[in-house]
Amino acid sequence: MDPQLKSILTTVAGYAATGIAAWAASKGLIPSADQSSFANDIVMIGAGAVAAGLAWYKTRSHTPTAQIAAVNTANNGVKVVPATAMTPAIDHPLKGPA
Repeated sequence: MDPQLKSILTTVAGYAATGIAAWAASKGLIPSADQSSFANDIVMIGAGAVAAGLAWYKTRSHTPTAQIAAVNTANNGVKVVPATAMTPAIDHPLKGPA
């Protein structure tokens, strides 16, 4: 999957998870009067765990190794080479859209 698309999807998923938690609280699905504060803490920990998981995934997908692998596997006619290689620099895809 394209790294930009992964970034967009993980960001949207993070916003969606935050929105769902806010909606549930506004509709009284997480009422503090009927449930102990421990239940609310569990819900917040769950939401935090989802957000932390998305952040971890996003961080791992943007490491230099992952970026090199993404460039090498993309069907754009370009491969990552060392900066010391005697080849011309390339700043755009060599192949058009498939």
